[in-house]
Amino acid sequence: MAKTTMNVSIPDSLKDLALLQAEKNHFSTLSDYIQHLIRSDVERQKNQEQFEAFIRAGVESGASPLSGAEIFSQARELIAKAETQKQKL
Repeated sequence: MAKTTMNVSIPDSLKDLALLQAEKNHFSTLSDYIQHLIRSDVERQKNQEQFEAFIRAGVESGASPLSGAEIFSQARELIAKAETQKQKL
């Protein structure tokens, strides 16, 4: 993968905090930590969009004939199945 250099201006206090976090989280360089932050932010945004899509789909689906307990029970089953499938990969 090609790499490029980027200059970013930040206050000294923020730089010190970033260096501390990089060291605390065992990143070999500040650059590695910044790359991790960017990737994490992209993943967080993707998860947020997926969550919002689920909520929208739920609202649009209308009222359920199931009780709250039944809905949660089915949700737990689906999560367990997904985790089992994930472990098989």
